[in-house]
Amino acid sequence: VVDSIAVLRVQPKHNKIRIFHSFDYEKTIVRTLDEWQKETAAVALINGAQYMADPYYMPCALVISDGKQKGPARNKNVRGMLLSEPKKSDVPSADLIDFDYEQFDPATTLYTQGLQHWPILLDRQGSIKVKPSELRANRSVVAKTFDGDILFFTTQRSSFTLYNFGAFLKETNASVDGGFHVHTAMNLDGGKEANMILRSHDFTFDAK
Repeated sequence: VVDSIAVLRVQPKHNKIRIFHSFDYEKTIVRTLDEWQKETAAVALINGAQYMADPYYMPCALVISDGKQKGPARNKNVRGMLLSEPKKSDVPSADLIDFDYEQFDPATTLYTQGLQHWPILLDRQGSIKVKPSELRANRSVVAKTFDGDILFFTTQRSSFTLYNFGAFLKETNASVDGGFHVHTAMNLDGGKEANMILRSHDFTFDAK
């Protein structure tokens, strides 16, 4: 056993996916994931964006929270974006786009929630998009399945390199049962902050 991984499958047509971020310069309120859960009453939360030291807590890449865009409009490192809760019903309820295949325009987007990040770990062609390294850490990852579901992964230990996580997803896709059936997978924030919590009726889970 190398690591334990928590996996949350979300069907966008039945569940909302929202992006919470409190950056507002001098009005910023920094919250832990537990505090966000108390503030929002969300059933499940996972950490996502990396942030700057100056100005403190500004996202390193574009975040869209309830229609409000935060952080830089462009970051050369960005490779993909999670999108959800569109204003119109003629686009998917949620999507994970790979900038090698799709474009994104913040001025015309129909989506009210969004999170850009990097790198893409596994693309739709089954290619691992990161190079091998020795850097291991706790990982948070978002993925889209070929059926349109959104998956959130969080490791409970610091065993995975980014390349190895991509290889893990590729190997599960090749398993007899199709594994997680991942179309595209994108890295989120990692390290000690990688965390997932779930509060649903009498079920509680923390991946810390």
